[in-house]
Amino acid sequence: RKLGVTCKVVTIVGEAIAKNGNLSVNSEATQAGATRFDLSELEATKARMDGIDRRLHEIHSLDSAGGADMAAMELDMRRIEGRAQENALQLQQCQEELRQK
Repeated sequence: RKLGVTCKVVTIVGEAIAKNGNLSVNSEATQAGATRFDLSELEATKARMDGIDRRLHEIHSLDSAGGADMAAMELDMRRIEGRAQENALQLQQCQEELRQK
């Protein structure tokens, strides 16, 4: 102050902040979509996020169900392979018995 130098505090978008804390809004920042308080844009974004969240939940549900189905199929496959091996052994035994007769 002694040198006659003053200081002015401004926001990133150029709004001046007075000593008492008042904010002088610049007219460019008040245009639709230019401020963080544009509620119509906020509502549209929230609606898009809700849609994405619902779809993500559906995908996770399908993935969980698919994993359970895959495990059941693998178990069935192991059982069938076991039966096939047993049947192959029985066939070999029957063939050997036929050769001996």
